[in-house]
Amino acid sequence: SGDTPMDIKNIFNMLTTINTSITKIEGEMQDLSKMTSDLVGRLGVLEQRTSDLEDSSHEARQDTNELKAQIKELYAKINDQENQARQNNSRILGFPEGIEEKELPALLNLPSETHLEFERVHHSLGPKPKEGQCPRALIAKLLRFPIKEQILRAAREASPLEWNGHKIMVFQDLSRDLQDHRRQFNPVKRILRQRGIKYGLFYPATLRFT
Repeated sequence: SGDTPMDIKNIFNMLTTINTSITKIEGEMQDLSKMTSDLVGRLGVLEQRTSDLEDSSHEARQDTNELKAQIKELYAKINDQENQARQNNSRILGFPEGIEEKELPALLNLPSETHLEFERVHHSLGPKPKEGQCPRALIAKLLRFPIKEQILRAAREASPLEWNGHKIMVFQDLSRDLQDHRRQFNPVKRILRQRGIKYGLFYPATLRFT
């Protein structure tokens, strides 16, 4: 019929339009594929960076732990050296300010031939207490270690000690850190005393009882 050429032309135009659309879609698909490829590449880089950061973080934590261990070991050595330097020291509590170590022999019933030789005697650091306040501790460093041990032993045997109404206590002079460590045994020591069990706290911080 007379419409046939027109129908063919319309069909051709439709096919051309479809082909153009397909070509456009293919181009967009290629662009999308390229974008996807770029995203995958970026994701791979991001994953690698994340992995590197995790490795760095792990290494940093490991280095920190090693540093902490070294500091702890160094602190323990320093604390031990401090206590070694104090091994001839006695810490005496309770004497009023101005009362010196000369009262010790009579207070502890030491043998008359005991010769106390002090390298130095001084009060613990801090301002001089006012009247009515607790006196500062007296730190006595003896020249001979056996004499210091004799004083501590005599103080334990004569306990409780009292001088002119003042309760006197004699201890080994220790660093604050070691004092805190040994103080953790106080609840156990209290129970042992209540049950009449003999015990001893040995250097640096070992509790033994029978």
